Amino acid sequence: MRKARLGRGEQLYVLLAFVSCFAVLAVHLAGRSVEDSEKREGWAILAEGRDRLPGGDLMLSAVARAAANPEQQAVETDAAPAALPAWVQAIRGARLWSGSVESDPVNSVGQWQFLSVVGAEGGRFRVQLSALEGGSVEGWIDLEDVGLSGPPPQWVRTTRPASLYTSSDGVDSSVSAAAEVDLMVLGEARGERLFVYLPVEITSRRSGYGWVDVDALVPSVQPRDGALPSPVFRAVPVGRQGRYRVRIGDSIASISATLGIQRDELVRINGLDRAARLVVGQVLQAPTSGSAGRADVAGPRKVRELSPGWVSAANAVVVDGDSGQILWARDANAPTPPASLTKIVTALVVLDHTNLGDTVTVHLDSRRMTDSTVMGVHPGDVLTVEDLLYGLMLPSGNDAALVLAQHVAGTREGFAELMNEKVRSLGLTGTQLANPHGLDAAGHVSTAYDMAMLAREGMRSPIFQSLASSRSYETPRGGGFDLQNLNQLLWRYRDADGVKIGYTPAAGRTIVASATREGHRVYVAALKSNDIYADSAALLDWAFASYGWQ
Repeated sequence: MRKARLGRGEQLYVLLAFVSCFAVLAVHLAGRSVEDSEKREGWAILAEGRDRLPGGDLMLSAVARAAANPEQQAVETDAAPAALPAWVQAIRGARLWSGSVESDPVNSVGQWQFLSVVGAEGGRFRVQLSALEGGSVEGWIDLEDVGLSGPPPQWVRTTRPASLYTSSDGVDSSVSAAAEVDLMVLGEARGERLFVYLPVEITSRRSGYGWVDVDALVPSVQPRDGALPSPVFRAVPVGRQGRYRVRIGDSIASISATLGIQRDELVRINGLDRAARLVVGQVLQAPTSGSAGRADVAGPRKVRELSPGWVSAANAVVVDGDSGQILWARDANAPTPPASLTKIVTALVVLDHTNLGDTVTVHLDSRRMTDSTVMGVHPGDVLTVEDLLYGLMLPSGNDAALVLAQHVAGTREGFAELMNEKVRSLGLTGTQLANPHGLDAAGHVSTAYDMAMLAREGMRSPIFQSLASSRSYETPRGGGFDLQNLNQLLWRYRDADGVKIGYTPAAGRTIVASATREGHRVYVAALKSNDIYADSAALLDWAFASYGWQ
């Protein structure tokens, strides 16, 4: 039987049908691609601390415009000094000071605390903290302790169970929110939906965000435990080269001169609006070659060829405090148990998430912690976070570590997540921590280099400096705790000013030592050492004798 053949018209019809099908498929795939892109963009929010609303980096221009006088914007020049931001947020636990220079503390602020900027001088912002009972508190905060932000975000509450969709008009849902749940508003409404963030677990800042139907929402207020970055918070890179932080009095002209680059190049690599005004605290990209100015602190130069002599530590490193330059190393990136050096990270996380004056009721009995260094807390003790931090760092209290971990995250496991997030946020890859005290545990490891850099991060904070350098501490409210520092280097080495020692059977003797001479700080990390004090003294002496600072 002969098969029927299609006529020319029928063939053309079939061809057009195939083309139409392919066109519909292409449009569908393009739509899915756009939706997936929108979905990925949403998932990127908060992940790197560079949250943005629709409009992207225009938010920074909005911050600058809000801070500047509108009548002056048209006549801004390259020589105009940077404007002050209207709002900043604390990037770590910090203190408010009574003055712009050496002064007394007036209050403490926790990570992500919103601060309204009312002035600036030297290296500090004059800010108002209004979230306290009894009215606002005004003080000065170091520029290095804050990042550019916007006003406190709005919050809404669900009136019924609601889905968080991956796009403003799609049907795919990323997560569900129960009724009576508070959501942070991250952007303007688009259609009948609002882009929001659901704090699934505040202490680990796990992602839970998407588009929610506006008819399921009513206005709300920020939860008491809802401290998070603003949607327009600008991340502050820590210890990374190729960055310049705009300071009070800086201008485009002065920064160009400091960095040794042309004005147009500075504008180009940072995507700056030629008519826009810089904002104090803004982070600029800077070339990594040539003059680095304040963006990349120059490391010391070697002036003598000397030997540090015999060093017993299996893993050790010497790091310049200002630049982070490695001056000497031995297997510094080999993973090994860090013992109580872990408490450096514990202190950093606690300072990020609490106020020093917060009171903590103890539910743990240190008398049950045999063969463990302890502060000596008993159930029912009421102490401040500051008291417990000194109990953590000076006598290396494992009990204080557990009490603080429970206070911050509820469980030691949850706190360990925060510790690892903190380490990763600093770009350190050789550390994985399982507990807040440093007792031997499977997978609980770090490196000499990571520990030196973690101590360097801590010593940026005056609060941490006090924790690391104090020889003794008495609880000021008569709680009966007279704490003594176990780090004998503070007595044995004349320039020593920190940081921490440790010991476990698996780790052996460990130390991160800090010493400052003629204004220059050097860190030594020594793990698996036969004599942590001899090793530290030898390497510190060698560093100060071998290198010169300009």
